[in-house]
Amino acid sequence: MNATITALPRRRRYPSDTTDTEWEILAPLLPAPASTTPTGGHPEAHPRREIADAIRYVVDNGCKWRALPSDFPPWKTVYGFFARWAKNGVLDHVRDQLRRIRVDAGPVPPPGHRHHGLPERQGRRDRQPRYSRV
Repeated sequence: MNATITALPRRRRYPSDTTDTEWEILAPLLPAPASTTPTGGHPEAHPRREIADAIRYVVDNGCKWRALPSDFPPWKTVYGFFARWAKNGVLDHVRDQLRRIRVDAGPVPPPGHRHHGLPERQGRRDRQPRYSRV
């Protein structure tokens, strides 16, 4: 009897994890898996989104590859994708395309900007300054 083991997707738990909206933008910018190309290759053992999330985790936290939390794919796998994508210019292409998308979206309102007609949050104005220069 052949049993197929399917792993459940990793639960999103880190601030660096991609949101569904971010993944919709990022996924088409990545190269096709080798198994789907004419030259062929092994099917990938881990979902691309988990690989991308792991790379973002390392970049965001500045940790060593070997210190990647165990709920991500193995660090050697993640580093292999990172190195291959960097060598082939994929990471530069992704950066350039994301920058273009960001510029096309226009300026971001500054913090504290009124949004949807809601008033800005007001701080306490009756409080005296802590230190005075007397």
